[in-house]
Amino acid sequence: MIDLISSTTEQIYDATVPLISKLLNKSSSWIHTQCSYNGKTLKKDGWLQNDHLMEIWFGSKMEPADEDRLYSDELFVLASLNSYLFWSREYLHRLERFLPILNEHTNGLLDSIETIVDFGGGIGLSSLHLHQLFQKLGYKANIVYQNKQSHQSELAKMICEETDVEINVGNLVTADAYFMSEVLEHFKKPVKFMYDLVELTNGPKLVMHASSFTQPNFPGHFPEYDRSLNDKPVLTKNKSINRYMNKVLYDNDYVNVEHVSLWNHRPQVFVKRSALRVPDDYTSNRVSLDPRWIAPWLKND
Repeated sequence: MIDLISSTTEQIYDATVPLISKLLNKSSSWIHTQCSYNGKTLKKDGWLQNDHLMEIWFGSKMEPADEDRLYSDELFVLASLNSYLFWSREYLHRLERFLPILNEHTNGLLDSIETIVDFGGGIGLSSLHLHQLFQKLGYKANIVYQNKQSHQSELAKMICEETDVEINVGNLVTADAYFMSEVLEHFKKPVKFMYDLVELTNGPKLVMHASSFTQPNFPGHFPEYDRSLNDKPVLTKNKSINRYMNKVLYDNDYVNVEHVSLWNHRPQVFVKRSALRVPDDYTSNRVSLDPRWIAPWLKND
């Protein structure tokens, strides 16, 4: 089990390729070619040089096509590997700096969390990283990997084999926290998903997500999203959908917690207003923990 916190991108890639090779029954050289790996450096989004997934998703008319076919394709495993190495891993490094600060200003919120769901957890590397991160920080939460895609979940079992990370291929489960990295943009109705997350799981104490809604030309992404909560579509441009999704959280007494370590708001972090002791007369949906702009009632913590 490789240390994901301190290892380099290439070290993690080299440790993961044999598992992918075993799962897909493909040679390492085939995987290197698909990922644009030259033996020394890995090219960011190199898998996109292969047109196969683009053709499955967009077809000749550049319109989203068959989701099941896309996510079950063996090449999407490599897309998930790339997503962790170049996106999720960085978000988790940022959380490593931020979570102790959040814990300090919430009277031990992280200490009270028993279960974290890594929703849509790719091939399991982000779940393993969460497991190692919480061990390093001294938090005792159990990590649940959640993903219905067979190739990815089978690989996650291999990656997390030596840990107590729970593999769940079912639906939403009740948990104290949810982490979602580069996954919500793959939902045509992300607002409905967030509504269900809050309503069906009794409202997690902590919600963390980073979503690339503004990149419609990736396989699995959409140029427009449906923001409705019912069967009557209300289409919204991809650049606007995030605020409708976050509004669901605001309407359910969450605030967006900001800090300089969460550069460009990736990931966005939401906690219940009560956890930060937000005064009743405070009307903003955002609370800063940055020392320069920290909320007045938190200054004496």
